[in-house]
Amino acid sequence: MSLLSKTGSIVLASVATLSLCASTAVASTVPQTPTNHHAAEKASFTLQNIARQKIKAPAASYQSMKATQKIASDAADIQILKSSDSYAVADLTMANADREKGRAMWAATPDFVDLSWQLPRGATGAVIFKNNLEIASVDSDNFRDTDVVPGELASYRVETVGNDSAEAATWGLEVTVPEGSGSQSSISSAASDISVAAAARTTSAVRHQTFIPMAKVNAPPAGCGQYSGSKFEFDGNNRSWNPTGSYKTRVTAGIDWTQNGKLTSATKGVSSTKVYNKSTKKLLATKTASSANISVSRLSLSNSKEVDLRFRVHAGNPFCTGVPNAIEAAFTMTVTRAGSWSIISGEHRQMPNHEIAIHGGNGAFRNVYTRAYKDATCLVRFVCPVVKLAGYRGGY
Repeated sequence: MSLLSKTGSIVLASVATLSLCASTAVASTVPQTPTNHHAAEKASFTLQNIARQKIKAPAASYQSMKATQKIASDAADIQILKSSDSYAVADLTMANADREKGRAMWAATPDFVDLSWQLPRGATGAVIFKNNLEIASVDSDNFRDTDVVPGELASYRVETVGNDSAEAATWGLEVTVPEGSGSQSSISSAASDISVAAAARTTSAVRHQTFIPMAKVNAPPAGCGQYSGSKFEFDGNNRSWNPTGSYKTRVTAGIDWTQNGKLTSATKGVSSTKVYNKSTKKLLATKTASSANISVSRLSLSNSKEVDLRFRVHAGNPFCTGVPNAIEAAFTMTVTRAGSWSIISGEHRQMPNHEIAIHGGNGAFRNVYTRAYKDATCLVRFVCPVVKLAGYRGGY
């Protein structure tokens, strides 16, 4: 049952959203800080005001919205809301999230964007970022941004703050600021435009792969049997970032949104490892590691609007069984039909290069996460700290 349904308010429309995702932990990129924050203005379109029935959906009266209602309900939960003095397009997809910490929403008019979220245990406020710039710090659970341009696509990030024992949460919200006069008809038209764009996506795919950017890497001094030491080297991929390039490990999940976010494919692969004489460049041997410990699965909370995927990658150098070396990654991420992604939890070792790519049904993968290796010795457990992935997010 939706948040509005619980209050008895009338739902005007549910149409496709551009994106709204939630995850725990810190943000993905290092933000730049402007010289001045926005004044922290309170929002009126909030989770709390909806629950208190101070904000409601107006009676349905526009045929354009009725025509998109079925498309909308399959993709996201965008609704038209009315306060005492304005209409707004609102994304309530995450307002009804099963995960308590994941509840958040946005609402937009041509004049402002309201952000609202549910503070996790111990949190006292949040820092707000827009297009990766810090714009405000608030001691509440909502914020209004009045520095908006009608028609712009704004990427917001909300990071909660609190005492040392507080739970942390981060939300990424992709908001389209509507154009027009702000009347009910213009807001309805803007919501319809959003729905047409987002509902056109019927499939998506997500890929994680690793590769060694160098052509060759030196063999370690021990642990690789007869191929240990300075006389030997192993092959790399000799490339830069490319989601369709050669790889050491690869796992790909195909999603069909028209079948309730079903995984239509889950493929995996490990490339062969070759060892060479370093001075003569002669190929000495070739082996391929097992792919038994590489997988991707769809988690139970997935649906036609968003899918949670669990990736697991563990594959070692088949020649170097004498040391606990392995390419390793394990993470859970959410991908939405509306075009956003967010890594909820996970980590990977700092060797070799890691890349995560997504395509939105057009067949062209685009990297959304890249991490260059730190050192070849990071393949060995406990030599290097792992990279924490929680909090990385964006659109695709």
